[in-house]
Amino acid sequence: MKYLKLFLAFGCGWATVIALGLGADAAGQRGKPAGNAGQAASLQSRISALGQRVSQLEQAAVSGKLNKKVVAPFEVVDQADQRVFYVGPDRDVEFYQGNKRAAVMSAAGGVGTFFALSGSSQSWTALSSERMTVNENGQTRMSLGKSAAHGNYMLDFSSGSHDIAKIGVSYETNAGSALVFDQSGYRRVAIAAADGKGVITVLRGDALPLAQLTEGKSKGGRLLICSADGCDPPMVDAGDAGGYGIVWTGPQSYNPGVGLMGAPGSFIMGKH
Repeated sequence: MKYLKLFLAFGCGWATVIALGLGADAAGQRGKPAGNAGQAASLQSRISALGQRVSQLEQAAVSGKLNKKVVAPFEVVDQADQRVFYVGPDRDVEFYQGNKRAAVMSAAGGVGTFFALSGSSQSWTALSSERMTVNENGQTRMSLGKSAAHGNYMLDFSSGSHDIAKIGVSYETNAGSALVFDQSGYRRVAIAAADGKGVITVLRGDALPLAQLTEGKSKGGRLLICSADGCDPPMVDAGDAGGYGIVWTGPQSYNPGVGLMGAPGSFIMGKH
């Protein structure tokens, strides 16, 4: 009897605990907003719709009907949310390194162009279908390609607003040429091929020739030394006269086309 009373007391205690727990749970449920049930239903509906969309995309990918287009502009970023790739609305593609533009490909203006930029973006190199250009601090330093003015191809080195050196095809003779300029932009030396002959000319700042080395009529060498006013006539004409050397001095006695005419001492002729 003693143990029976203990058992009944223990059972009544547990029944009381369970009843109190159920009552508290019911009260808690009654205290919650009624909208939570609606939110749960809405979330479940969105999950179901997303699952259906994923299933449709998988089926389209298997059948080859998946649309692979991406509409510009868009960007690609790394894990630090820094841009590494960007496609703009004007058909420009930009590559980034360290959150700075390192290269740009552009189709603007109907001409494809590739730009490679320095770390400070103050210097860059541009490559297009017509020429390659190196720009430093807003000034063109080197250009290789087709001249927009004459259509000839040249390698052009510049300093500021004027040329320093050029090498390429002369638009006047369609033969090779090389030009050297001084720091003020005046042409000082010209190397060219003209009329089937090589010519090296030293010039004044106003493009007047001072000296010229070329090929003479006898296929030997010929040297002309000019006055400050040019080479018409030259002050000195020296070269191969056909197996012997002759030096004519001007201006009055200069007449190399009619043999050895001239005042005494106005020319020197070597022996045959």
